[in-house]
Amino acid sequence: MKVGLFMKKVKEKKQYKFLSIRFIVKILLIVSFIMTSNTFAYWADTVVGTNTSITTTFSVGSPSFVNHEFVLTDEINTFSYVIPLEELLSDPDNSIDDVIFGIIWNDEELLEELQNLDASAEVEVTYDILITENGKEVKKWRYKRLVKLINLELDEDNPNTISYGNTPETFGFSVSLNEEQRKNDYRLLAKHEVTIVVSYTIIEDTIVSD
Repeated sequence: MKVGLFMKKVKEKKQYKFLSIRFIVKILLIVSFIMTSNTFAYWADTVVGTNTSITTTFSVGSPSFVNHEFVLTDEINTFSYVIPLEELLSDPDNSIDDVIFGIIWNDEELLEELQNLDASAEVEVTYDILITENGKEVKKWRYKRLVKLINLELDEDNPNTISYGNTPETFGFSVSLNEEQRKNDYRLLAKHEVTIVVSYTIIEDTIVSD
């Protein structure tokens, strides 16, 4: 065998070995990332927006145990949650939309008075079903027909009181479709948008502090 040909094959083997090692290292890095990524979480630092949308600023590195669909604050005490009608209508008898959200009581006017105290108060949360077509609320007679298709259930564990501070209290509700209604009503409902308007009020005369 010629020396030149022999050296060429040696170089090819070394190159192949180098590529194999580099490939293995990449795989190990990916596996390491997947295994360690669940030790970090995103949590909301600030929430700003309107009644129909919110923009949340997130940070990395703090453990999070609850993923909220949305968070209400003193500045944003109302949120319109659009239910996924298409998903529910795909299997009306079995589909359920479970929603978890948070409420933060952080009224700045009470900051000086309550910031160093363990304060709490009763909270009143309301849930209104809004049905629209092409962006407009439907007439009353149609609303009465369609709202019968919507089952709205509140979680039994929803708190009646809330603590003052920047930690959200967790609430939940679920939306499903009424199985006893006619299929024609489902077809009519599919042409509309259904929104759950959630808002809360702190009952100020119930505030207690330690």
